[in-house]
Order: sequence, then C-alpha cells, then structure tokens
Amino acid sequence: MQTAQTLNNSISPSSDAETNSQWMNTLLIDNALTSIGFTAAQLSNLRVLAAKCPYSDGNAVFQARTILSQYDTIVYGNVCETFIPQNQKGMILHQQGNDTINTTFKLYPNPNNGSMIFEYNIAKNETGQLILYDITGRIINEYALNNNSNALAISEAALKNGVYFYSVTVSGETKANGKFEIIK
Repeated sequence: MQTAQTLNNSISPSSDAETNSQWMNTLLIDNALTSIGFTAAQLSNLRVLAAKCPYSDGNAVFQARTILSQYDTIVYGNVCETFIPQNQKGMILHQQGNDTINTTFKLYPNPNNGSMIFEYNIAKNETGQLILYDITGRIINEYALNNNSNALAISEAALKNGVYFYSVTVSGETKANGKFEIIK
C-alpha cells in the first residue's frame, strides 16, 4: 500500500477527471491503511463528487456513487447523463417516460450474487431487450425479451462485487432503467 500511495502522490493531474481520480485513490489507500472507515467529511466530499458528471469528471464519480450506495439511499445522477450523443451507444441512467413503467419491469433480488430474475410485461406484438452495463457504461450482456414469457432468469456468476445498471427497450424505445448490486 505504501508503494501505491507513493505512486499516487507522484501523479500531476492535468484535468478534473485526473484530479478526481487521484483524490479517490488517496481516499481508498488511506482507508485501506487505517481501516477506520470513512469520516463524515470524507462522506460529504464523496457526495459532492457523486453528483458530478462522470463524462467530464471521470470514473471517480462512479466510484463515489458505489461507495455511497453502502451509506445512502440516494440515487445520484447528473443532467449530463439524461441523454446519449447521437454517435454513441451508452447507458442511460434515468428512467424515461411515465412513472407507471416501474410496475411493468422488475429485477430482483437486489442486491444479488449474480443470479436474478427480471419480470416484464410487453404487448403480444412487441419485442424487447434487456441490456446490462457496468459502471463505466460497457455492455456486459444483452437479453431478448419476448411476449411468450413474463420472466427471465439471469445468471451472471462471473460478475464481481459492485454496482451495475440495466436498460429496457421495447420496440426500439427505452422504457426503463435501473441499477442492481452484486454482493457475493
């Protein structure tokens, strides 16, 4: 850990994302060395970071959100995450459309160990897709949803502990988004 601390301290950040990453590394290294947990001031700073835009402020935003999921029930997000640039396929973190959608799609248990059930209802003439993402927005897996069933058993045993996201599209339109946590 001392080597990691020395290397982290030798970094000269040239952007906000790098500054945030270095701060997060310092926080995690200090926490590993002391094993006393996060202080109120550190949690406050994590909350500020978690509310920032991950596209401009880097992966440390997602790391802060992951840590805070153990302390808060708040779902952190930023306005920058409510759209996807036309030339990119990425994760959508916020549900779009009407609030009644939550009763149509449900992933449980949450948290889980990689085995989960996704319940859904789609019309007979529609097809859908469930896409799982990691916290960086990388697609982990895609599942077809059809109208012959209303539940999908998912086994993602290879996933490591952490927070993941899902998106549901039906007939090409995003209908719901959510997050789930893997704890083994």
